[in-house]
Amino acid sequence: MLALVALVALASRSSSSAKGTRGPWQTNSFGGVEVGGKLPLLSTADARSFEATVRPWQAIAHDASAETGVPVPWILGVIFAESRGNPRARSSAGAIGLMQLLSPEARGGLSETELLDPVANIHAGARFLQRLRRSVDQLPEVASKYNAGAELDGSPHRSSSSPWGLREQPEYIDRVVAANNYAAGLGAS
Repeated sequence: MLALVALVALASRSSSSAKGTRGPWQTNSFGGVEVGGKLPLLSTADARSFEATVRPWQAIAHDASAETGVPVPWILGVIFAESRGNPRARSSAGAIGLMQLLSPEARGGLSETELLDPVANIHAGARFLQRLRRSVDQLPEVASKYNAGAELDGSPHRSSSSPWGLREQPEYIDRVVAANNYAAGLGAS
């Protein structure tokens, strides 16, 4: 019952909202992202994976958050979606590390070897999220820009083929949002 009361309180304390084809989303006062009035959550299996592979990086994410102002759950959500917590992850496109940094701007001048260091990778990724984030952006917009780039004015690319109305790899924003909600302490499904 207490959990239900907490979820009702979360829903009534939204700080802002936006709309995509998935439905309206809003960020509540606890940092959770609600979509169409529902809180996307990790599955039980994904929550176990998060605890084993992503949670160990929380202290570094906290330090990066203090440096950049990017919320810790956002950083952990990106780590979950990008690498599932594998600090040695490499994509076929050349993205490296926990936050799968690819572009020179995202890499912040770091070499490939430096990007394999979790501290350097998380701090560079958080600085990149900070640069992408405009004051009007919520997590879905920032995740879209992190994954698929931005328009010249800094806004995310729009896409009618994505359920969010934003350009993304399939289900990327879903993974970031669910991991963010889990990292914010909002549970698993």
